[in-house]
Amino acid sequence: MLIADCQMKKTLINLKENSNICVIGGYFKIIGKTKIFSKGKYFSAAAEKSKNYKVRHVILVKPKKLIDLDKIKILNFAL
Repeated sequence: MLIADCQMKKTLINLKENSNICVIGGYFKIIGKTKIFSKGKYFSAAAEKSKNYKVRHVILVKPKKLIDLDKIKILNFAL
């Protein structure tokens, strides 16, 4: 998953100190590791999709665990 950083300040500082992340969207919880990019293919892909915003960085989320909060089902991924 790619997350475009258009206005993040504290989040970016936190992720540089600790690359672990937990994201909840809808009925899913994603737990994983992050990498931050300011150029390259991931940056270009996010900038292309975010044309109305100035993308400063891109956060790549590599999922380690996906939890279906509706069914309480856990899927594990190898990093």
